[in-house]
Amino acid sequence: MVASLRAFLDGLMDYAGLFPPARLDLDPALRNYARYRAGRDAWMLGRFIVPVARLGELDAYADLFEEAPPFRFSILLRAADDPFKAWPDDVTAARAFEHQHGGRAVADRFEGKISAAIAQDRAALEDLLGTMNEHLDASAGGEGPRIYCEVDLTGGLKGIERAAEAVAARNAEAGRPVAGLKFRCGGETPEAFPSPDALAHALVLARDASAPFKATAGLHHPFPRLDPETGATMHGFVNVFGSALLAHARHLSAAELRPILEDPGSRRFTFDADGFAWNGYGANTPEVADARAAFATSYGTCSFDEPRDDLRALGWL
Repeated sequence: MVASLRAFLDGLMDYAGLFPPARLDLDPALRNYARYRAGRDAWMLGRFIVPVARLGELDAYADLFEEAPPFRFSILLRAADDPFKAWPDDVTAARAFEHQHGGRAVADRFEGKISAAIAQDRAALEDLLGTMNEHLDASAGGEGPRIYCEVDLTGGLKGIERAAEAVAARNAEAGRPVAGLKFRCGGETPEAFPSPDALAHALVLARDASAPFKATAGLHHPFPRLDPETGATMHGFVNVFGSALLAHARHLSAAELRPILEDPGSRRFTFDADGFAWNGYGANTPEVADARAAFATSYGTCSFDEPRDDLRALGWL
């Protein structure tokens, strides 16, 4: 495998088997994740996404957690009227879960949806992120953002811009990337799928603010395709992350990103010894790795098999 593709896919996919459209029960979802971690493609796998309310159910799987390395979890925070109180309590629950399993299970990432009111109020979001950072001490772990705030991509650009600025300000104050944005790219209704134009502008706003992001929902396949369930066009994860990498490395505009997001096939996307490119725009392998680490961090997918099957069909794996 060429190094540029390896850098592009490294740890890209957080496993969200509990969520639509898969909606697996906890047992098969967690055992799927255990199997994926032990497989040859484990290097593409990120964390297991689980709602904070279900952490207690994981205690029954202590024997599974004995398998090294530690199981890594991203905790979905509660939707709450008062996240200033609820979210720190959720972090406390996650720390108790880690303590229960003696370091064999690590809850080092958190994801929460912010209300439109908080998204529109930069000072409120900065305060919320500051409150969370007080609870996410060094043991919360590792490099990269520790909390991702989901913003609505379908409700206009002002909320995205203010959220990106709040995340950037909090990271600057902390001196490290403690927070990021979360972009929902699909769902169970056509309205849940942001347009390529909205997604392009969101990527540019996040890039301009130096705000990292993760994505979720609808990114089952490398390239756009019609979703028969909703009638909407699904975004492709190669398009989304390819656009993000080129936005980061080449400072492309939203107008320049849109055709990359809309490209329905693989012909213009190339990974080779020199790096990644789309139709003349390129990023070398160190730039791909840097953009993945600093900007386009991961995406949640309810299937780890579909993306890999598609990549193999393309001859990329």
